[in-house]
Amino acid sequence: MHQDISQPLLESLKVTVTHACDMPVVRNQTMIHIMEWLQLHATHPSFHKHFVDVQTLVLFGVCDVWSAVRNTCVTRLGRIASNITLQEMESLFSELAKICLNQGSTWQCVEGALMAISMLLKCFQWIGVLPASTLEEKSTGKSQYYLKIGEQELSQLPEFICSCISSVVYPLLAHPQVSVRDHATKAFSTYLSRCDFKVAVESLKEAVSKLGQDEKMERLKALSFGDCISLPHYAVLQPNYNFMAACQAEGLLSVCLYLIKHVQSGVLLLNWPKYFSTFSLNLMHPASTVRQAASVIFKYIVAKESDNSGLLKLVLQALCANWSIDITDLMECSTKQYHSTVKHEVKSNGQISRQGTFRRQFSVELEKQQSILTLHKIQGVTFQDKQFCQAWEWREGRLFAYELIVKFLIINHIHYLFPSYALLSPKFDGSVSADNAVTLSRKPALPERSVCSKSFSHGSASQNQSLTRSVSERRKQMLQRTSILWKKGPSRPRSSTLAEGTFFKKQFTKHYSYFTNQSKPKHKEKSSVNFATSLLCKARDVDAILKITQSPDQSPKMSIPFPVVSQGHERTKQPPDVMMLLNSALAVSKVLGNQDTSELDWLQNVELQPLSSLLRQMLLQTISCHADGRWEVRRMAQQALPLITECVRWYDMAVLTSLWNDYLQPTASLMSYGLALTMAVSVQHVVRLVHLKDDPPVSWKDPDVCRGITLPIITAVAEGLPKWCGIILSLLERTSVDQLTVVTLEIIMTTQAYLPDLLPQQYEYEVAVLKKILHVFCHAHPLHPLSQLHSLQSSSRIFESPIEGYLSCLSKADCLECPAYQVERYMLTELHQLIPTFLQSCCVQGACSLLPVLLHMLRHYSQDSQITKCLLDGCVIIGKKIYRWMQQSKDHEEKELIHNVQAAVEEITTLVADKESEMATLKLLLDVFLLISDLVQTEKLTVMLSALSSRLEQSGSVDMSNTTHKNSEKEDTTNLVYLSNNISADQNNNGDSSDDDEEDKKHGASQAAESLSLSVSSGSGQMAWPTHVGSPEDQHGSNDGSDSDWDSWDDEQEDQASLYSMVSQFFQKLQEAHKSSLHNTCGQSALVLAICQLDEKDQTVLKKLLINE
Repeated sequence: MHQDISQPLLESLKVTVTHACDMPVVRNQTMIHIMEWLQLHATHPSFHKHFVDVQTLVLFGVCDVWSAVRNTCVTRLGRIASNITLQEMESLFSELAKICLNQGSTWQCVEGALMAISMLLKCFQWIGVLPASTLEEKSTGKSQYYLKIGEQELSQLPEFICSCISSVVYPLLAHPQVSVRDHATKAFSTYLSRCDFKVAVESLKEAVSKLGQDEKMERLKALSFGDCISLPHYAVLQPNYNFMAACQAEGLLSVCLYLIKHVQSGVLLLNWPKYFSTFSLNLMHPASTVRQAASVIFKYIVAKESDNSGLLKLVLQALCANWSIDITDLMECSTKQYHSTVKHEVKSNGQISRQGTFRRQFSVELEKQQSILTLHKIQGVTFQDKQFCQAWEWREGRLFAYELIVKFLIINHIHYLFPSYALLSPKFDGSVSADNAVTLSRKPALPERSVCSKSFSHGSASQNQSLTRSVSERRKQMLQRTSILWKKGPSRPRSSTLAEGTFFKKQFTKHYSYFTNQSKPKHKEKSSVNFATSLLCKARDVDAILKITQSPDQSPKMSIPFPVVSQGHERTKQPPDVMMLLNSALAVSKVLGNQDTSELDWLQNVELQPLSSLLRQMLLQTISCHADGRWEVRRMAQQALPLITECVRWYDMAVLTSLWNDYLQPTASLMSYGLALTMAVSVQHVVRLVHLKDDPPVSWKDPDVCRGITLPIITAVAEGLPKWCGIILSLLERTSVDQLTVVTLEIIMTTQAYLPDLLPQQYEYEVAVLKKILHVFCHAHPLHPLSQLHSLQSSSRIFESPIEGYLSCLSKADCLECPAYQVERYMLTELHQLIPTFLQSCCVQGACSLLPVLLHMLRHYSQDSQITKCLLDGCVIIGKKIYRWMQQSKDHEEKELIHNVQAAVEEITTLVADKESEMATLKLLLDVFLLISDLVQTEKLTVMLSALSSRLEQSGSVDMSNTTHKNSEKEDTTNLVYLSNNISADQNNNGDSSDDDEEDKKHGASQAAESLSLSVSSGSGQMAWPTHVGSPEDQHGSNDGSDSDWDSWDDEQEDQASLYSMVSQFFQKLQEAHKSSLHNTCGQSALVLAICQLDEKDQTVLKKLLINE
C-alpha cells in the first residue's frame, strides 16, 4: 500500500485482475485494494507519470461484469479525479465516451462508463465569491460563481465535456436496459446542474425537439395551429406516423422532467403551444409507462409556482380541451347500456328459476374503443381535434394527469390552511389525499372509496363510538358561532405558514433561480391574492376579482387547447391570471436577452376559463369514463373521481351542489351513478370534518379559523342532503341490484349513522336498507329458512342484476357462482365497515331482523378477517339492543323479534359446533347468546348445550377417560341439576373424588395462564377488536416468528385450555342469568330443563366442566 506507483507494479495488477475473470470476489477485493492505493498516491508525481496505465487499470474495474466491482471503483473514483489535471481528465473522459458510443459494448460496460462520467462531473463544484470579500479593484458589485475541481477554478465546464456530452447521452436514453437509461439521465442531469441557465434552456429545447420527432414532422404533412405553428401531436392523424420507442420516450421524458423542475415556468411559456403539444403527444403514447411519465411532467409544471393560478388554469384548460361531454348521453337510462341482465326467481321449495335478458343496443362504452394507432382511420369528422378523445389511450393519459395534479392541489391546500397536518417537505410527492393528511389517532373510522380496486376500498378501522351520531345542541351552537366567524373572516393572514416547510427540496442552482423575484406578478389588485395561501384559494380569489359569472349549464369554450379572445372583444386591460403568465415569460425573455417578443403574442390574447368551469368539466369527463369499454380507463376513472371531487369541495361547493340539484335523478343512469359516487365520498368527508370541528386537535393553532374553513363544505351538504336523500332512496328501491344500489346504501347508512338529524324520516330509510339487505341475502342463500319465508312474498321472488356494464357487480372469473351470492359478497366488501354503526342507530326490531343474517354470513366469509370482525361487532350490538329491550319491556310479545332470536340461536349453535370456528369468533358468539338467553326456548337451549359438549369433546378439552362413574345416572343427573342452580360445589359434594381434586389442582394452577391464553389467542383479525364490544386482543399482534410452528403440541394444548376456560366462564354466566328467570310448573328454570334433556354423554361432559368450575 505504501509502495510508489511504478510500471511493473501496475502491469502485475492488470495481470492479476485479468486472470481472476472467473473469481468475482477476488476481483472485487483486488479493485478495492487498487483504488485505495491510487487514492493514497494520487498527489505523487509517479501517479501522473504513469497515468495511462492507471487509467487502463481503472477502466478494468469500471467495466467489470459484476455490479459490485463497478460500484467499488466508481465510488472511489471521485477522490482520484479531484487530483488529476484537465488533460488527464480529458483522456479518461474520452475513453469513457468511446465505451458508451461503441455499439459492441455490453450494457454492463456502458452502465459503468456512465456512472464514471457522473462521478467525474460531480468533481466540479460551484463556489461563490461575495462582493464584500472581493479584493479586486474593479468589483462589479455582484456575486461571482466558479467551478472548482481540485485547486483549479473554471468559469464553465471544459470544452471536451460540453462538446460531446449530448452525443453520448441522448442515444443511451433509448437503451433497452433500464439501469442504463437511469444512469444516462443522472449523468446528463449532473452535467446540466453545472452549466449556465441558457445551456439548460437550450437543452430543454433539444430534448423536446427529439421527443416530438421534429425531423419526422418535417417529412410529414403536419397540420397547423394559429399562426402556422406546427404542433407535434397532430402528426398522430397521419396514416404513416409511428410513435417513438417506449424506452427512448421514457428516457427523454426523464431529462425533460429534471429540466422542468429546475427552470422557471416562464421558459415553458415562451413556447408553450410547442411544449404542451409534445408532452400531450406522449400522454397518448401506446405504452402505459410513457403515458404515466408524461403525466408527471404536467404535475410538476403546475407545481412550479404555487402562487401562479394562471399557470394552473392554462395547463388544466389545455388538458380538458377537445373532450366534450354530452349531458344527454350521461342521463340516458342505464338499461340501454347493459350488455345483459340476469334474473332468477326463488320458489317456495328453494329452487331457482333463472333466465337471462340480453341487449345489444348502442352504449356509451362501445362508442369509444378506438386505439390511438388507428385514429387516422376515423372518417367523417369535420373538426380534427375531436378525433383525439376517441382513442382510449388519450383518455387514460388525461386521467393520469388529472389525478396527479389534483393530488398536488389538495395537499397544497391542506398544507397552507391546516399546516399542522402538512407532510414533511422531503417526503412530499402530492400523492396523499386530504383525509389521509389528518392525524390517524383523531380520524373517525369511515370506509374509504376505492382508488384502484373496489375489492380493497375499505381499509380503515371499524367504526366505534368516538364519533357522535346525532347533531347535539353544542354542535348547533358551534355551527352558529363558526358561521359568524366565517362571515367576519380571519383576524390575521396566515402568511406565517410559508416558514413551516416547502414542497420541494431546494436543489435550484444559482443560474436557475437568481431571477425568480422578477417573475412575480406586480398587479395591485385585491390584497388577499398576494397572501401566502393555497393555489386553490389564489385561483378562487382571482376569479372573484374578475367577477366571472357563468351559468352551470353553460359549457366552457374548450374546442382548442389555447383559446384566444374573439375579434371585436379586445381587452383594454389584462386579467390578473394572464398578467401572472406574462410577467413570468417576460422575466425569462429578459434574462435570455431576447429582443423580439412576438413569440408571446398568443399569450397576450389567451382567454382563461374560471377554475370552477375546468373542474366541472374534469368531473364530467371522469364520470363518463366509468362506462368506458377499456378496463384501464375505468380503473383510472374510479381512482381519479374521489380526488377530483375532494378538490372541488375545497375550491367551491357550488360546483357540486349545482350538479346534484340539476342532474341527480331517480332513474339509473351514468350521471346518477357518478353523482352518487361523489355524494358518498362527500358525506364521508363531512362526517370527518364535523368530528374535527366539534373536537379540534390540539395542534390547530387557530381552531376558529380552521372551523371557518370547513364550514362551507359542512353547510352545503347539510342543507341539501334531505332533498338528495329522497332521490337516493328512490334509486335504492329499484328492482335491479347493482353497484348503484351499493353506493346508495352507503350514502343512507353513513347519513343515518352519523348525521341522523338530516334525514326527515329516519324509519323509512332504515326499513329500505334492511329490506334491500334481506332481499340480496334471500337470493344468495335460497335454501335458508329465512329465504324460504320471504319467497312467499311476490315482491321478493325476482332478483335482477346486470351481468355486464358499468353497474355490474359480477365477476367473469366467478361465473359459476350464484349471481346473488356475488352481489352479496361485493356489497359486504364495500359496506362491512358501516354495519356496526348503522345498527346502533336502528330500532331493536329492525336490527334484530338482521341478526340471523349476519350470523349466517359468518359461515361464508370467515376467511376475510375484516368482514368477520364487523359482522361480529354487529351481532354484539344487536344482542345488547335486545337485552336492553327485554329490561325495559314488560311483556315480550314481539313475535317477529322472538322468531328472529330463535333463528339466530340456530345459527350460533351451528357455528359453535363447527370446529373451524376460531376462538375469537366463539367467544363473541357466546357473549351474544348470553345477551339473548332469556328469549331462548328450552329446545334451542338443549341443542346449544349439546353443541358445546360436542365441541369440548372434539377438542379434547375434557378428558373423558378420567371421569368417575361411581354414582348412578339418577345421582349424576341430580348433582348436575344442583350445580346448574348455582349451588356451591363445597356444600353438595359429599364425597371427595381424587380425580376431581387432580383436575382442580391442574386447572387451578394454570388459571391465570388460561385467561391470558384466551385473551391472546382469541383474535383472528388484522386489527385490534373495538373495546366497546368487549372483544379480546388480536392473537397476531406481536408476530415475531416465535409462533411459526403451526402444528406445535404446545399451541394445541393452549387452545384446548383456552376453550375449556372460556366455556366454563360461559356456563357460570349462564347460571347467573337463569337464577332469576321464570320457572315452569315444576319450579325449574329453562336451563335445568335443557340439561335434563341432554344425552348421558353430554351431561357427563357438562358435569365434569361444572364440577371443575
